[in-house]
Amino acid sequence: MAASVGCAAETDGIGVSDDDVKARPPVPAPSPEKIDYAEAALNETLLVSDEAGAVIVVRIGASSDKRVVTLPKPGRLVAGRATKGRFLVVTDGGAMVVIDADTALATSSVSVGWKGVRDLEELPDGRVILASGTGTKVREVDPKTGKSIREVDLAGRATSLGSLAVVGDRVIVQLRRGTEESPAQGAVAVLDSRTLAVSTVVELTAKDDTEPGKSVNGKRPGGPMIVDPVAKQLLVGALGENARDTGGLFRISTETWTVRGAELARRGFQGPSSFRTPDNRIFISYHTRTPVASTHVFSYRLDEAGRPTTTEQEALLDAFEEVEAMPANASRTLFALPISCPVGFCIGGAGVAFVSASKVQPPRLLASSLGLRPSLVLFRQ
Repeated sequence: MAASVGCAAETDGIGVSDDDVKARPPVPAPSPEKIDYAEAALNETLLVSDEAGAVIVVRIGASSDKRVVTLPKPGRLVAGRATKGRFLVVTDGGAMVVIDADTALATSSVSVGWKGVRDLEELPDGRVILASGTGTKVREVDPKTGKSIREVDLAGRATSLGSLAVVGDRVIVQLRRGTEESPAQGAVAVLDSRTLAVSTVVELTAKDDTEPGKSVNGKRPGGPMIVDPVAKQLLVGALGENARDTGGLFRISTETWTVRGAELARRGFQGPSSFRTPDNRIFISYHTRTPVASTHVFSYRLDEAGRPTTTEQEALLDAFEEVEAMPANASRTLFALPISCPVGFCIGGAGVAFVSASKVQPPRLLASSLGLRPSLVLFRQ
């Protein structure tokens, strides 16, 4: 497949074009298989995948079922977004695949020319932005062909990239510096979504909101960034450096693109946060290593300025692994954590764990029902 200027040509034939897909005989939708999960309060559709490359679409509610997704070319899902009744995912082989949420059919698949994609975002007009997982480039690709339209190299500002977010006509990308063994203070770059030109770079450093005299320096920004339209801010987690720096949570104004404030991780090393609920709460996770890696999720109230304040004393969820994403449903009332149980033991078992904004927490969707140990989960939007 021909590549655009400045991009390496694709040589391994990964992915097929929309025209190729349309030329094939119609593929029947996979038949639903009933699963052992019933929760009348839920009505959700999820995409779930594992490290081996298995992918399923699951409907959960009063009765639940799953459909097995057949990818055009096998591969492990490394990134994804859910929009407009479909799932847009990228495999470790560089195939960008569209999966219909209703039928579980792969309706299109194209090669994006990269085998190492860190994250992707779909803009409101359908354009797709990718962040490299092996370098420092951000690229816009044609969703129909996978060809590069434009790209920017952030090598002068970062040694590697983290997650992406979209705020209005801006694309936000996390900038990591130093190495995993010796990380330096990170930042986020604000790009013009039309040209990918860098508008500004926001350095992740601020005075600690909760402890006067202390500063928070954001090493290893990571995990999904949370857009808070109520407080007009972007929440960015910095994971820190084990045994030296616990990281923290930064609040960045989406009007001035300056840091409003930050706070050191309260209960271990900083993990990802997830959505603002209608009753002004946010869920924040923390990682500990005592002695195995684990994740603990807490609920915080937000004040008028959008700062996390009071918290419930008990953790809402404990997992004996580091979970780096907490995707939310369309109504922002429920989020999920993929629990793969890599050490062989975990409270509640491997599966998809849910945390609800209500006081009643749904039961875990177990791996025994799914037929896989989940590593990635997306809610239909």
